[in-house]
Amino acid sequence: MLWRFFHITPYLGISKVRYDKHHISIDSAIQHLIDDDGVHEGKLVTRKDIVSNLYSRIMCKVIIPGPNNTWDYGANIKIVIIHGTDYLKTDSNSIPCDKIGNLPEF
Repeated sequence: MLWRFFHITPYLGISKVRYDKHHISIDSAIQHLIDDDGVHEGKLVTRKDIVSNLYSRIMCKVIIPGPNNTWDYGANIKIVIIHGTDYLKTDSNSIPCDKIGNLPEF
């Protein structure tokens, strides 16, 4: 019998965000590596890091704490270009601001 083991392709999850003073763009976020071992401890990253990962085709999702020390997985984060500016979004609306859900702010 041939056994196949499927591995999760590592991707990233965002659990918290910090916005600029105008609440238009994300300044920084808490990002977690997600792989076969689950959701790893988060680290502080800049908006530039998130954008760079997305342009490098690294999948990034919204994640929120679930029951019993688990995580719930939300929508994929993508870049939407509006008037030549990159915005981080979970949908394709044309409002010129970052919007990746109702994540807690820090």
